[in-house]
Amino acid sequence: MNKTLQLMPTTLFLLTVCLLMTFPKILCTKKTILLKWLYFPSPENAMSVPILVDTYSFMMITTVTFIAANIYMFSATYMSQDPFIYRFSMILLMFIFSMYLFTLTPHTIFFLLGWDGLGIVSFLLIIYYQSPTALAGGMFTALSNRIGDSFILLLIATSLNLNLWSFTAMSSTKELHAVYILIILAAITKSAQIPFSSWLPAAMAAPTPVSALVHSSTLVTAGVFLLIRLYPTYSQHPQMMTTLLLLGSATMLMSSVAASTETDLKKIIALSTLSQLGLMVSTLAMSLPNLAFFHLITHAFFKALLFIAAGTIIYNKSHTQDIRKLSSVYLSLPTTASCFTVATLALCGTPFLSGFYSKDTILEMLFFNPTNFCSIFMCVTATFFTTFYSFRLMYYLMFLPTTTMSLHSSTSMNKNFSYSMILMTLAATLAGSMLNWLVFFPSSHPTVSALEKYIPLGLIASALMTVFYLTSSATMPPLKPARTKLSASSMWYLTPLTTQNMLHYPMKFASYTSTVIEHGWLELTVSKNTMNPFYVIMQPLMSPQKTSVNTQLFLLLILLFFVLMM
Repeated sequence: MNKTLQLMPTTLFLLTVCLLMTFPKILCTKKTILLKWLYFPSPENAMSVPILVDTYSFMMITTVTFIAANIYMFSATYMSQDPFIYRFSMILLMFIFSMYLFTLTPHTIFFLLGWDGLGIVSFLLIIYYQSPTALAGGMFTALSNRIGDSFILLLIATSLNLNLWSFTAMSSTKELHAVYILIILAAITKSAQIPFSSWLPAAMAAPTPVSALVHSSTLVTAGVFLLIRLYPTYSQHPQMMTTLLLLGSATMLMSSVAASTETDLKKIIALSTLSQLGLMVSTLAMSLPNLAFFHLITHAFFKALLFIAAGTIIYNKSHTQDIRKLSSVYLSLPTTASCFTVATLALCGTPFLSGFYSKDTILEMLFFNPTNFCSIFMCVTATFFTTFYSFRLMYYLMFLPTTTMSLHSSTSMNKNFSYSMILMTLAATLAGSMLNWLVFFPSSHPTVSALEKYIPLGLIASALMTVFYLTSSATMPPLKPARTKLSASSMWYLTPLTTQNMLHYPMKFASYTSTVIEHGWLELTVSKNTMNPFYVIMQPLMSPQKTSVNTQLFLLLILLFFVLMM
């Protein structure tokens, strides 16, 4: 085993303990601390990096550190056969450092280094296996994220034009419309909201430990964290808040429906991440940044647990990701099955797990706040489909009759898998209630009617009954025609529209342009057209078996006549 992977979990766990010991002081003061790290002292021009320490940044880096420690522990066994495991551990460390830089520094230049670092390092991690699928997914992810990077560059140029070097000072520029438009465009690109959603499932070509880190608390949450950090800048514009609400609700519904038709284990979990990101964006649009951040933290714990448990299943099932070939996990991997069940129930919002305290409160605030009916309908429908695909996944993995080989190697669970899953299970179970009591106080919960209070529980029960009916019936009813199923699995045709179909006409134009440049315009326009009559005359001579001898002689005489005339 690589020494780096042995030392990194211990180092990150110690750092997490230190951060947790400091957390009560940060929480009690309720102040924002701005530190300056003087990295180039000079009498003429001292260069420093501002470090912003508040509740948001502190909780974010604590969560990232704890999840990264468990993922390093998980990777020690999952990537043990990789000959380049040292390179993998270093790239993963660069990814964590980029997230630290993005979270802690409000300075525009260093913020750009962290923002760009997330995109570049994620590209290196996605193409780590060096296959055509990984390269295609990595290029698509990198190019999609470059769109958001361009908006961040324009945002930085605008702030520098206003003589602002810190994003914390942008709240005073409410009259500048370009600022909040660029903020929202950059955030929805990084967090894969409609119409930039199709890159997130393509990023599943990365190793499973990378997926656990990317989809829980780093890359995809960067856009949501940017919206939370700069909430005072754009919150005074109701048009943009309405746009955010509709985009988040539509993304939530689209990804939930797509996950209900997917059969790849990692893509189902990735689409569930996209659904929860849409829920966070919708919560921000309802003017609830604290609640959106609360759900971001709780989601990070149970989503990392989902990926670690899924990676353990994939590792022990000969790296098979098709859920139709995975069954009876609770018999061969009981610890993994238990942890996976806890994470799935937390995703559904089951009471007294971490997801319940944030998700249930968001749905109650959705009924309590005056929002439009379209967003309420999409959020409620997406919540039903979230529970539906979660229980569908549980049925395939736990209760489906066994489809594996009758003879297989039964080995004991590796301790790195067990320890990482148990620690993440404790976090996914206790983090929601502890944060609800300590940070997000229950006095802020809305007062709703009994019917609205029982709607989330009713959605869970109705989804469970739907899955039970579909799996218990002898002949499953055709719920969706083929075209509707294709629309759902392709994310409402968003995947083909933003990949192959978008490149058809540019590739055709590029091929024609290359042909003209290579052959020359004179050959295409003059020479070929001039020689076309001779091609027609010579055509019979090319196939003598189809013409008579007299016809060939006649054509030769005509050709000789033309030559003599010239």
